[in-house]
Amino acid sequence: MTRLELELHVSLDPKQLLLQAADNHRKGGVDLYFVQRDAAGETVAAENQRVGLNFEEKQYEYLSTAGMVLAKHLTITVQSADVRVFARDTSSEALGSVTIPVQALFEGPQTASALPAKIEYRK
Repeated sequence: MTRLELELHVSLDPKQLLLQAADNHRKGGVDLYFVQRDAAGETVAAENQRVGLNFEEKQYEYLSTAGMVLAKHLTITVQSADVRVFARDTSSEALGSVTIPVQALFEGPQTASALPAKIEYRK
């Protein structure tokens, strides 16, 4: 079974998260879900990851202007037509998502060598 390794970059705006302020820190978390679906919309693979956040106030101020990028290596199977990425704020339970079509990555000469691909999503 052919697989493709992707490096996903998910950009988040920390101002959109409900982070608790205490002791000159901002604390919270983000749950990330990566759901692979086939052409019929059926789930063929799924992973999740919780990312704890604990920023000093200076870090938070910087990331509020520069943005925050989370990276994830994900192995995609041939059956996958797309990957749906969900980000959920653990404090407010606010949810955002993006769907990434991946079938085109399996077409053409790159299939045999399974070159790594980078996809970046910016909010």
